Amino acid sequence: MRLVPRTHRLLRVLYYFNLATSTTTTRLSAKKYIMHLVFDFDGTITQQDTIGVLANSAIEYQKQHHDKDLQSEWDQVVEGYVTDYRRYSLDHPMPAEERKCIKDEISFLSGSKDVEETSLERVAASEVFKGMDADKLKRAGQEAVRTGKVKIRAGFAELMDLANDRGWPVGVVSVNWSRAFIEGALLPHELRVVANEPHADGSIEGPEFLGGRMTNGHEKRAALDHVVADRGCRVVYFGDSTTDMECLLQGGIVISDDEGSSLMRTLRRVGEAVPHVGEREAGERLMWARDFREVLESGVLEEE
Repeated sequence: MRLVPRTHRLLRVLYYFNLATSTTTTRLSAKKYIMHLVFDFDGTITQQDTIGVLANSAIEYQKQHHDKDLQSEWDQVVEGYVTDYRRYSLDHPMPAEERKCIKDEISFLSGSKDVEETSLERVAASEVFKGMDADKLKRAGQEAVRTGKVKIRAGFAELMDLANDRGWPVGVVSVNWSRAFIEGALLPHELRVVANEPHADGSIEGPEFLGGRMTNGHEKRAALDHVVADRGCRVVYFGDSTTDMECLLQGGIVISDDEGSSLMRTLRRVGEAVPHVGEREAGERLMWARDFREVLESGVLEEE
């Protein structure tokens, strides 16, 4: 007759054990939220812009394999771009000091599309990248990091480890001219990279889904939307320049050596507050950090 009370007690113990286990499991599963990290490459993952390093790798390839010195052709590409962009800025009907809202700034940035396209036509005409396939460009990117010509910002490897441990999707969206060069520079990390790429004839082609070359912030925003398939997860974008502004305004972290960068000054001019990650308040959608180590130390990626 005493078996029944003992059985009841055992059932009660099992009930409360299962309840506690269920509650703990629920709490743990709540911690396993999905976050999508998307990075610009030049000046964000890397400490400086890498277009010059990419071009020099191509110039060296042409010397070694085709006995061509295309340095002067490349210099003309650079000079032409600087001249055209300066003219565009000076001739624009609304100078920088009058652009006080995001809409006006985005209009100015998007308006330089013709300047960028003309520059890419000069790149094609120079034939600097002619004959360089994806394998060669990937090796060039890997070699650039190995020799220190391209330096990765502090904390990036640790951030990749965190993303891998938590199963977070990670990608790169860049207006750089070579997706393969970026992939090589990022090794051993394998990220999805959306960027332009040289054709065998030396011209620059854009991502297929864009239907053209990616040269400005508006096109980067379209690429970001393409990359981020899950609209339900939190997206954090990392960028350093005005071409990243449209993406950053969706929620992101400016990577900058200090508060005086061109992007930081532009954001303040159009009325956007950008606190440091270590001084943010709850709900901030835009902030800045010097590198990825500061991002990790701030705990901002622990917030759902």
